[in-house]
Amino acid sequence: MNTYTKGQRNGLISLSQLKKETGLDKDEFNFALGFNKKNNFIKIFKEKETMVKITKKGLEYCDKESSIEKQLRILSENNA
Repeated sequence: MNTYTKGQRNGLISLSQLKKETGLDKDEFNFALGFNKKNNFIKIFKEKETMVKITKKGLEYCDKESSIEKQLRILSENNA
């Protein structure tokens, strides 16, 4: 695994930096992290600190419109 280097993440980020960048509260962050881990979209491992890396499956999911995004898109298109 690559070590996190600022500016060269390669899909890799520290858990603390991810939390900071998402701006989610503790419960929202933990839910999202658990969802992504359960669905094999991310891998979590320990180096000097806890790191998170997106998986191939996670990258593939990013390229698809989720059901939530689709629903919001349809609602926004029908907004008068």
